[in-house]
Amino acid sequence: MELLGYKSVKDRVEKQIKKDLVKIKDELLLSSRGNKIALLEQPEEALEGSDNTTMKLINWLLPNPGLDPSMLKIAFIHAKTAETSSWTYGHELGRMYLEQAFDGKTETMVFFHADSEAETAKAFDAAIAAGCNMIFTTASQMINLSVKTAIDHPEIKVFNCSVNMSYSSVCTYYGRMYESKFLMGALAASMSRG
Repeated sequence: MELLGYKSVKDRVEKQIKKDLVKIKDELLLSSRGNKIALLEQPEEALEGSDNTTMKLINWLLPNPGLDPSMLKIAFIHAKTAETSSWTYGHELGRMYLEQAFDGKTETMVFFHADSEAETAKAFDAAIAAGCNMIFTTASQMINLSVKTAIDHPEIKVFNCSVNMSYSSVCTYYGRMYESKFLMGALAASMSRG
């Protein structure tokens, strides 16, 4: 009900409901096991035994292992703008670095003001229509639409910035905020008089 919603399910026939249940089977199985999550503090731990850790990580991130970075079209969906939110600004720095690191081989697009479910849905629709094969949603309140989109479009890799959420169809991530706070404190201390 959380993923599909009562309004969309109430008028469906049995065949359509079965089709929907097949799509969300992995989410239901995960939920039945208690939505256990694994926190990876060092991504290298998950890639042990790999000769080329970087390539294995990139292949895990890619929506299709056969894709080359030049085939990537990545959307970033933000609730606010970089001017009004340091959180969005940080993600925008990451997006711009991504474009720079891949030297124009990877295309990115950005959607701002997705601060309601309707606006987030509009941003997802526009990203899918534009041919994006990877979508980052940068607010935890976007998780339900992220999961729904990932289930409806398994060819698209969807990431959501949130903590302690576990879904089989969406990858979640979150920065180690204590590190940046420590560095900001050290910087402030070094600039103070006294």
